Amino acid sequence: LMWYNGDFGMVDRTKGKQFLLEALEKENEFAAFVYLRKLIYGHHGFEVDTDKALTMLKALVEKSDNPNFYYLLGLVYQIQSNYAESLPWLEKAYAEGVGESAMDLALARSGGFTAEGDFADYNAYMKELDQLSAESQDGFATYLYAALLAPNYDELEDEAQKAEVHEAIKAEVENALAWGCGEAALF
Repeated sequence: LMWYNGDFGMVDRTKGKQFLLEALEKENEFAAFVYLRKLIYGHHGFEVDTDKALTMLKALVEKSDNPNFYYLLGLVYQIQSNYAESLPWLEKAYAEGVGESAMDLALARSGGFTAEGDFADYNAYMKELDQLSAESQDGFATYLYAALLAPNYDELEDEAQKAEVHEAIKAEVENALAWGCGEAALF
């Protein structure tokens, strides 16, 4: 990974990919985790391939008790809009301390997205996200909660209501910052 990031003075993603694939062949779990994230998100010379990631993850969870693989498996199912299959894996990852699973677990618990890309149940999602982000103290989930807290904030006409919503958002952003979310500093 140091080649990907230029830690040796220059970025060489070809060499980084070569070393990553070699470590993957040796069944290194960290290499598997990095490789799978690249397949899921398509980073640095890797095409998105959730079907390949799903196949690999199914095999990995059979032989490893690494909760990060549970999370990634749940995430892939969720990306494929299979919320019923994603839920048990996200529950398991969250129960085993994978904080970043909070926002995806909230989505799976609340029914995910509709075919049009809207929340199946926005209020249920926000309730779950609020509970899970506070419980896990996951800064990014808390930041997401703050960002989604008042989608119509600019349209609020009642100044008292707007001030109340502003304070609620501010408190959540402060929590997100305290829990390590750098993105919240931009809010």
